[in-house]
Amino acid sequence: MFAYNQPCTYSLAAIVQRLTGQTLTAYLRPRLFDPLGIGRVGWQQYPAGRDIGYSGLHAMTDAIARLGLLYLQGGVWNGQRLLSEEWVAEATREQIETPNEPNPDWQRGYGFQFWMSRHGYRGDGAYGQFCLVLPEQDAVIATTAATENMQGILDAVWMHLVPAMPAKPANTAATLQPSPVAEQLAARLAGLRLPAFEAKHAPESSMSAWADAWFLPAGGRCKAQPTLTGIQLHQDHEHWQLALVEDAVAFSAAVGTEGWHTNLLETHPRSTSVPLAVSGGWTDEDTFGAEVIFLETPHRLELSCWLATRTFQANWRTVPLRAGRLFELRMPR
Repeated sequence: MFAYNQPCTYSLAAIVQRLTGQTLTAYLRPRLFDPLGIGRVGWQQYPAGRDIGYSGLHAMTDAIARLGLLYLQGGVWNGQRLLSEEWVAEATREQIETPNEPNPDWQRGYGFQFWMSRHGYRGDGAYGQFCLVLPEQDAVIATTAATENMQGILDAVWMHLVPAMPAKPANTAATLQPSPVAEQLAARLAGLRLPAFEAKHAPESSMSAWADAWFLPAGGRCKAQPTLTGIQLHQDHEHWQLALVEDAVAFSAAVGTEGWHTNLLETHPRSTSVPLAVSGGWTDEDTFGAEVIFLETPHRLELSCWLATRTFQANWRTVPLRAGRLFELRMPR
């Protein structure tokens, strides 16, 4: 009988660390990450100093694609064997049946850390982080997303992308011809924008009241994020600064009132700041709203602040897997 067992993977990661004297990230750096050209990564730890192994690896979408391509190529990268051919074959075939899973792409069986799919096999991460390996098409599809409808992403790939992919040619020297719609796709991708928060500029009649306003959780406690104890708005010349307060810890970013504003210029690899993108504004004279994207995670927090009561409410667009502090919603440093 199939059971999705994360403690088993955690135990394997702990064994590797015990035997090598290195964290899993440090152990993999010269053996996997560097040969694949994967840059900075961070792994969530518990307890401190021990990579958890089964979840929480922060890496770029490109890194996911490179890992998938390594498996597609049977464990070889640029002529160098990084994984044994036997391991790749065993890891990517059905090791146990999973007929009782609720969604069709989870009913195809499970290998060693890989799910079988209606097409090929895949590695899954929460909220739509996918590494899809398609041997028949000689292709890899990597996605990073922020959705709880993971089956929906796979359905879209099987419906729209796979039918447009030719089968792997028998002659491996053959080259694909340019797509007739490549220019249309490039133009569409170049024009994509994340919709900003729809709002107005600060109301003139109450500008001074908003300029350094503090807000406490409506009802005395923020149900969606209990660690969030306060919100502050501060006017800094032409920008408004939004600060999220967790008891004695606060972090902030300028508010994009006509789009998105990030604090990335103030956030460097060794920084203790949280990389954010913020879009917000006023929906009426008494109400300020904002959306806060935690850029190194799939999570977005929606905020509403009311001047009359000096209170706020918060809701998650995608609820974090592990309850914790907002300050922890970033790549581990």
